[in-house]
Amino acid sequence: DNIVELEVLLYDGTRMWVGETSDEEYARVQRDGGRKAEIYRQLRALRDEYLADIRTRYPDIPRRVSGYNLDSLLPEKNFHVAQALV
Repeated sequence: DNIVELEVLLYDGTRMWVGETSDEEYARVQRDGGRKAEIYRQLRALRDEYLADIRTRYPDIPRRVSGYNLDSLLPEKNFHVAQALV
């Protein structure tokens, strides 16, 4: 809940900042292209494919210590990539 932004360094050397992503910001990332656009596109596809399951079956656990916070990718949580990764 306290993460606003996160600097990510990928295995291929790509360095990028991630955080809350509005639809306008997502569109800008896609226009810019590159590795970040690819990752955002794949994360959004994952979210869209499992949207109903994430909303209805994802556990509401106050402190998660393993796994990814997939619910942070929901539209109502502004596709917050940083919180999804932490």
